Amino acid sequence: SSRHMKRLLSDDLGEMEEEEEEELAPVSFQPRNSFAALIMEDSDEEEEEDEAEEEIKAQAEKKRSAPVPAPAPSRKAQNKARKKNKKKNKKKAKKKQEESLLEQAIAEVEQISEQNSENKEETTLLGVDKKYLLAANEVRRMFGSDAVADDAQEKWKVSQMRNRRGQRSRVLPTFKQNTKLTKPDPATWPPVRVDDLTMSPVDPPEDAEEGVKYFAFKWSSRQESAQQAFTMCIETGDPNSLFQLQQYPYHVGTLLQLSELLKQTGDFQRGAEFIERALYAFECGWHHEFDWKTNKSRVLHQHRENRELFYALFRHIQMLGRRGCCRTGLECCKLLLSFDHSDPLFVVGMIDYFAIRSKQFRFLLDFFEQFDKKPILLPNLYYSIALASFLLHQEEEEDENREASISKQDADVLLQQAMITFPVALPVLLEKCKKTLQHPGTRQTLDLSKESFFSAAYRSPTLFRLINLYVDRCYSLWTSQPIQTWMAENLVVVLQRIQQGDPLVEKSSQALQATYPIDGNDSFSRIQASDYNDEVASIPADLLEQQAVEPPRRVVPASTGNPLALFLQTLLPWNEVPNAPYEGPQMQLNEADREHFVQQVMEWVGLNRNGDNEEPEEPENEQQEP
Repeated sequence: SSRHMKRLLSDDLGEMEEEEEEELAPVSFQPRNSFAALIMEDSDEEEEEDEAEEEIKAQAEKKRSAPVPAPAPSRKAQNKARKKNKKKNKKKAKKKQEESLLEQAIAEVEQISEQNSENKEETTLLGVDKKYLLAANEVRRMFGSDAVADDAQEKWKVSQMRNRRGQRSRVLPTFKQNTKLTKPDPATWPPVRVDDLTMSPVDPPEDAEEGVKYFAFKWSSRQESAQQAFTMCIETGDPNSLFQLQQYPYHVGTLLQLSELLKQTGDFQRGAEFIERALYAFECGWHHEFDWKTNKSRVLHQHRENRELFYALFRHIQMLGRRGCCRTGLECCKLLLSFDHSDPLFVVGMIDYFAIRSKQFRFLLDFFEQFDKKPILLPNLYYSIALASFLLHQEEEEDENREASISKQDADVLLQQAMITFPVALPVLLEKCKKTLQHPGTRQTLDLSKESFFSAAYRSPTLFRLINLYVDRCYSLWTSQPIQTWMAENLVVVLQRIQQGDPLVEKSSQALQATYPIDGNDSFSRIQASDYNDEVASIPADLLEQQAVEPPRRVVPASTGNPLALFLQTLLPWNEVPNAPYEGPQMQLNEADREHFVQQVMEWVGLNRNGDNEEPEEPENEQQEP
């Protein structure tokens, strides 16, 4: 073929060129055989076919091994990808913006904390933990969930009352559910009107603290009329007349008085319920800016409308102590003290008891150090912080993983200072505990009656009253054997310091006499023992069974001696009848109107008011005898 001939010629030319370049010896030329050429042609064709097949196979393998190119994206896919990219960019920008805002907020918070560094300790000190404000939660923690019915059971009971025997019964009232101090019972509590007590901001006083808001309650017209009816019931002297004020079920004064009446009859459960209803009425009227948790809001006792809130919360604390809910009582003490730091109800006289009983020893020590508005010399605080220090040291020793914050030497110093400052309290405390202290070395009894420093110590009426209040409430905290041994060790040291003439002895005695004068004219003379101990005066049962109690009668001099006139006076609307039931407000007239009305009645019946017992005069013209 022509193709084969061209290859042969090109091969020959190539060979000739190579021969010329290499200058090799000439090779003899031999003519090709035609048959050999045909054989070569067939072999060359086979080789070309094999090479073509190999190239085809290699290209096929390359196509298989090579990645399949992605199809060209459509316009819709391109738009979708652009949107995704925009969203990603927006998220990144938003994240950066949030991070910058967060940094700014952190900087502002740090700046505010630096500005309020002086009030920071006090704010956290009296801060209220809301999870400990409900007494039912503490009872459940102490005795288990079976001790208190849970919300599901209470809702089931309410639903059963609503749908009894397949018929809808009376519609139960709805109550505010997010209250923290009390938990209303829809089955027994009457409906409440939220506008009876409302709270509003007031102008701060001249010595107001920075960053603190002041509030006051306002009474509605309905609450004012209830207060007037309540005052009239109190003037009658009949305790049963208070139960007739059912048209004002949430009048705080009535609820507190009924609670006190039920407590004196021994019905503490109903008495506590009335106090909770009074607190619920106040809590429904709290202002939305009233921050009661962080010690940044004040409700001053000097406002008349606010005082019943203090009395209600104070009596609630007393009931909590009787029920054994000491942690709840401690939080309520902190709340009451945060309302008014001047402490008008002497909360510092019982906050130490609740702190030690609830094992909040560190709080009590911080309170004594940081709360500046507390009284300086109080026997309950001096002895309680010493006891709290000792118990805290024992607690830290038992826990190996806990870092020690106070040593036994610190507790010893505090107890010795309490014994030297208030020596009259130690004999009273030991007598109440029915314990005697023994010398740790010789095991001899330490008789305080022979020590003039304790037996003849200075005492004033107010000081002795405060010591008795503390001992009656807290003596059970001092009866354990480790505490008695600790007291004996420090008593020996105190006796040695007295013999050595420690200057602290004379200095403490002078400060005590200046704070508690012997005549009892001091700032603590207003404190009554009945408000701070567990003793309750009882009312005779026969007195409560009577329909009414005879009130103290006001002596009204009789204006006439005529029996008929006296009888008519008993029919007058302002006449006071002994043992008469309460009939609500009576007609009020002044003395002039009363005299005028009585004069008219006398003239109408034909009686002479000025001369009731005088006989009529005889006529002047008497008949002469003949």
